[in-house]
Amino acid sequence: MKGKKVARLKVTGNEPPSAISRRWFLLLSLLLLVTAGIVWFLSDRQQKEVLPAIGPRVDLSLPAQPVSPYLNVGPDAHYVGTQRCAECHADQHASFLRTAHSRSISEVDPAREPPDGQFDHVASGRRYQVFRRDGKLRHRESLLLDDGSELDLCDYPLKYLVGSGRFARSYVIEDAGFLVESPVTWYASLGKWAMSPGYDIPAHNAFHRTIEHACVFCHVGAVSIVNNNEQRVQLHETAIGCERCHGPGSLHAARWSSTSEEMGADGDFTIVNPRRLPRELAEAVCHQCHLNGEVQIAVRGRQLVDYRPGLLWQDFIVDYGYETTSTDMTVVGHAAQMRQSRCYQASETLTCTTCHDPHVVREPAPLAEHHRATCLSCHSPLSCGVELVERTTRNGNDCAGCHMPRGKTDVPHVAFTHHRIGIHEPSAEAEKTDSDGWRPLVALLDIAHLAKVDRNRALGLAYIQYSRDHNHDESSQPYLTEARPLIASCLAEGLIDAPIALAQAELASLAGDVASAERWARTTLTASDLRSTERAAALRLLAGIALQNNRIAEATSYLTELTRLRRDPRDWVLLGVCRQRAGDIAAAVSAFERVLQIDPAQPETYQLLAPLYRAQNKPELENWCRQQTQLIQRTRRTSSE
Repeated sequence: MKGKKVARLKVTGNEPPSAISRRWFLLLSLLLLVTAGIVWFLSDRQQKEVLPAIGPRVDLSLPAQPVSPYLNVGPDAHYVGTQRCAECHADQHASFLRTAHSRSISEVDPAREPPDGQFDHVASGRRYQVFRRDGKLRHRESLLLDDGSELDLCDYPLKYLVGSGRFARSYVIEDAGFLVESPVTWYASLGKWAMSPGYDIPAHNAFHRTIEHACVFCHVGAVSIVNNNEQRVQLHETAIGCERCHGPGSLHAARWSSTSEEMGADGDFTIVNPRRLPRELAEAVCHQCHLNGEVQIAVRGRQLVDYRPGLLWQDFIVDYGYETTSTDMTVVGHAAQMRQSRCYQASETLTCTTCHDPHVVREPAPLAEHHRATCLSCHSPLSCGVELVERTTRNGNDCAGCHMPRGKTDVPHVAFTHHRIGIHEPSAEAEKTDSDGWRPLVALLDIAHLAKVDRNRALGLAYIQYSRDHNHDESSQPYLTEARPLIASCLAEGLIDAPIALAQAELASLAGDVASAERWARTTLTASDLRSTERAAALRLLAGIALQNNRIAEATSYLTELTRLRRDPRDWVLLGVCRQRAGDIAAAVSAFERVLQIDPAQPETYQLLAPLYRAQNKPELENWCRQQTQLIQRTRRTSSE
């Protein structure tokens, strides 16, 4: 009876203490299991959402190689030079020699250059002289002192002339294997010497702005990178030549060296003829130099030197400009301006060569007639809203004079033709000018065919490059804000190449995360696609971190390699500091003396050198350093006043 009673008590809950403990233990165990499952589920879900996957989550194979019927777009073709082309195409070569493209860059001939001259640049307190000596045209820079005397800084012979001379003539010097832009330019419209574009400011680059491969690319026929270093270039063909528009000529020359072979019915596909290309591909030839916006980014796995006529430009390079409604023009914005035109958008054939024949130079009067005839091939004379007498009086009935006016550009003293064909009202133009605030960057050409991860990569790198170009100043902060999630999305997808790793290193450094910055900088140096540009930036970042942490030998190693890669006085200053801390006085002096060769107007370098000369028992040089410091500081105060 008692046993049965106990059994009934289980139902009512009146269990003995031992039974209650066992029940609660079972319930508690079940609860713990359920709780653990929920925690595991939530934590696993959170981890998947927050942490990047191990390895790629998308197809990260490189963008497909472009396909073309032309045989000379491939790696088997090589450049043979304009003179080889001229052997069979003498007439075309002769006509091309009359164009501005054929004179895009050339070796300086003092006999053909503008006269000697001199001018003072008040904003920087400097004087510039242009003179001839020993058969060389030279540029000299000096500081103006308050007593009317001068302190000589630099004196260089000029090596290359950049530009045809129609609008301006800029110059290049060579120093220790680096090409460097001169701050002095001849402006044909003014008939005088003045500061080069971008130099008319108090603190300009003087003679230490290195011309790297990307800078000279648009001005030369053939250029190579020396020792995989984009800051050291060798010009094989100075001016733009045949193969910049037609592609490498080796296959074409080999085919036609045999007179027995005849051209097939479909034509000759050993060489590109831009006239036979679809509009988009024909314009890509011009896009090499006449599209550039604010920032230019190489497509993953590609670089500038890979492009060849007959292929799409945006398969290799993505040009970014401001998302803007502004109709302002810039010198390199011709193609983008033309694409804004209703005439272009409504036509399937209007393109660059509609108005510009690369082999024909027209005088001003025939040029106006040519432009009018081109316009009238689509428009009726009656469609113009201005009476014939008025437009004839205004500009000789030149359509382009009204609809493609000449106006101000981003190059001082020079006016170029506006390539947005349309009605240009001065008041309306002023109203359409965008303000100087944050403006998103957009690709100037259609890149929808690229994978989303590659579009994110290119745009993220464009924002980073924009910030670099502005020294990561306050105005570039919105661009860094836009860059961060785009770079993060690439990392989350498993895309880590040299540009992405470097961008992440810079973002971490700017955020104050030194450990992460160092880790990503080291990752940059191990990337298989590493270029010298990214290598130099990573070395500079690592050198700064090592120096801050008193790892002098490590910093010295980074900086020694860096000074071989580029010509930057700041690198040599840091190298001198490292060598001084290591107790190598002679090596420190050598580094600081190199700083003064590149930028002799920095008093801080003289201040660093003075005690080192004293340690070497060179009182004359010590006193000279102190005198130079006083003179430069006095000049700085004078120029600032």
